[in-house]
Amino acid sequence: MKSCRYLIFIQFVLKSAVTVNAEEIHQEQQTPSGISYCDISSELDRYIEKYEDGLASCEVAVFSKDGIITSNCYGWKDIAGNIPADENTVYE
Repeated sequence: MKSCRYLIFIQFVLKSAVTVNAEEIHQEQQTPSGISYCDISSELDRYIEKYEDGLASCEVAVFSKDGIITSNCYGWKDIAGNIPADENTVYE
């Protein structure tokens, strides 16, 4: 139960972070591997698509010292009910 509270707290902190104009911050910045901040979301989407057969659900947030670069949920909150994961999904 304790770890569930920590996860919810982390999700809250990530979602409550102040976001700034992504276009201004991410125009020229890139990761150490050379991916432009503007392209991180699409790179993550491609990665998840490649490995989604073994994935039930996950939430990914990428951030820098300036704020959140991207955040997205993948997979299912309820596989049997065909309900997609979202920011309210509880991971145990």
